[in-house]
Amino acid sequence: MVGCTYAAVPLYRRFCQATGYGGTVQRRETVEEKILRHAQDGTVTNREIVVQFNADVSDGMPWKFIPTQREVRVKPGESALAFYTAENLSSTPITGMSTYNVTPMKVALLIFFST
Repeated sequence: MVGCTYAAVPLYRRFCQATGYGGTVQRRETVEEKILRHAQDGTVTNREIVVQFNADVSDGMPWKFIPTQREVRVKPGESALAFYTAENLSSTPITGMSTYNVTPMKVALLIFFST
């Protein structure tokens, strides 16, 4: 019984990784590995992806927050920088946190399954 209890956690973790059960993300290859495989196979896409930026601020936060550019055009596998301008309109220091409104893994799945 003690041995089964001790082994239960790693066995359950492996089960979840193999089946995707319990919200565990299944990945056979990383995005970088998939891009490299496509480059080696000669199936690299020249299609551009348009990444659009917005800057929503919570109603109670006295900030002016805008993207420096509205969009960036990139090809799968390319890196790009995005810049934002933030201005604190209050008289006290404020700390904010940025978040995605579309999660990168959902976008990556859409991009690579549609090619």
